[in-house]
Amino acid sequence: MVVCSPAEIRRHRPGGGLAVALSLMAFSGCGATDEALGATDEPAAALDAGSGANDAGSAASGGYGGEPGETGGAGGSAGGSGPNDQDAGAGFPDGGLTGGAGGGWPFPDAGAPPPEPPTRDEACAWMAGYAVDGAVLDRDGDCFPNDCTGLHESCTRYADCDDQRPDVNPGIAERCNGRDDDCDGLDDEDFAIGGPCQTTCGDGKWECAHADPTQVACSTAAGQSQAPPPDQVREVCNDLDDDCDGVVDDDCRFELPVAAQRSRPVACAGRLFVVQDDALVEVDRDGIVETLAPAGDELPVAPVCGAAGIAWLSLPMNGGLCETPENEPERCYGRILARRLGDGPGTAPIEVATPGAHGRPAVSETDVLWHSVLGQTLSIYTRPLAPGGISRRIADGQSDPALAGPAAGASPYVATRRWVSGQAQVYLQRLDDPHAGLAIINPVAPPGPPIYSGAWLVWDIPGALWGVPMSGEDFSEPGDGLQLIEHADTDARPLVEGRHLVWLDRTTTPASVRLVDLETGLSRVVVRADVRPGDLALSDGVLFTVRQEAPDAGLYRTELP
Repeated sequence: MVVCSPAEIRRHRPGGGLAVALSLMAFSGCGATDEALGATDEPAAALDAGSGANDAGSAASGGYGGEPGETGGAGGSAGGSGPNDQDAGAGFPDGGLTGGAGGGWPFPDAGAPPPEPPTRDEACAWMAGYAVDGAVLDRDGDCFPNDCTGLHESCTRYADCDDQRPDVNPGIAERCNGRDDDCDGLDDEDFAIGGPCQTTCGDGKWECAHADPTQVACSTAAGQSQAPPPDQVREVCNDLDDDCDGVVDDDCRFELPVAAQRSRPVACAGRLFVVQDDALVEVDRDGIVETLAPAGDELPVAPVCGAAGIAWLSLPMNGGLCETPENEPERCYGRILARRLGDGPGTAPIEVATPGAHGRPAVSETDVLWHSVLGQTLSIYTRPLAPGGISRRIADGQSDPALAGPAAGASPYVATRRWVSGQAQVYLQRLDDPHAGLAIINPVAPPGPPIYSGAWLVWDIPGALWGVPMSGEDFSEPGDGLQLIEHADTDARPLVEGRHLVWLDRTTTPASVRLVDLETGLSRVVVRADVRPGDLALSDGVLFTVRQEAPDAGLYRTELP
């Protein structure tokens, strides 16, 4: 929505009178001009001697001699009394305005400037001075009484129109919310609402801004800015301009340090982790929650989380690297660390695997799985994610274990790549029985590491994404994969959760993150930004992306349909 500053009250005193004009402050894109209605900015003409709102030398009140604090006009009677029976030249009682030498303002005579709104301190002082029983006449504790019956006439300046709300009284600035905040009998009088305006989606009308009651917003539909659901149209993190303000996904960017480098987001169980400036941190919408692995001698790589916790490769800053030889599994030279999700802040990570040549880990309901290469031997290991756990080998000749995420519930299967004579094939086996599994017949091109969601098994090959729906039945016969997406990229990095398949298309500028509905086959772009391989995560129907922007890499969330 187009958001502008609220209307500005301007006071003009042409000639010997005073006019109050409403003006809109001009802001870019708001279509408003700084226009004073029926008033000018000419300086006030000097009052003639012996003239003014009251006769010169009146015994009832002094003549108006200029703005408060200025010297009184020549016609003001030096011996005349001010308002509320005050002596000549005295100021208003109860925190009022100070009169000039010739007398105070004869408020509330027509043409006199309105007094400034009373402050809470003034209201409290007034109540104390007139011995007002706050327990009876001030139920919301803001020092503004709810009833002036039988009290001094000055009480009307402090009369509260809603004694159930401390944010409603004569000392409160009016807000744009459909309510009389300042108790002057008018709603939203300081805001120019209802008039025509323009948005990027077409014609609209000015309304109170939903996000900020001190501003107005241009809305294309009635109630778009302030009505409660389901009528209001609010910005949703979906890579669309839902509220037609020309900005996509307002407020969907995480409030994280500027000029930081980020990569490898991973999400599970309602928690989000990301590598930021060589440290592994947990974040939320407002900032960093905890640092799991501080920046130092080791670099956290390829974090992954599941129901049991989060695990990552920790590589030496000097000499640690990952390599993927042709027709061989990936090898990262470092160790594997992990943390349970239930551990309190500051808990030291567990060393799951000592330094060696390992693959990226996976996390099950209770364990961490990974592959290791020792000489010519390739094996998959598992270890409980608990202090004192013992590693055990569960498969040989396999790599890249993939497990269903927490959203799919516990699954008895693990997907891997099985290597036969230097060629890989996708393989699904039972965790409790390495001999019970299913080999997926692959196309000629070798498969990349599989992604397993419980309902679908998906993998990348050069030029296409392949997959197979999983029924959960006992596997005994080989199955066939099917082509899901044809693409020209070399690193699509697919993610799958439920019916959602997300993949990265870097053939466009900027890159496109595409969503495929595996139930309907429909495909659409959900993010168009500079996203790098591995810089996206999917959890509970929300896509998290790291987008390369100046001056940093921004972290965003996008709600999938």
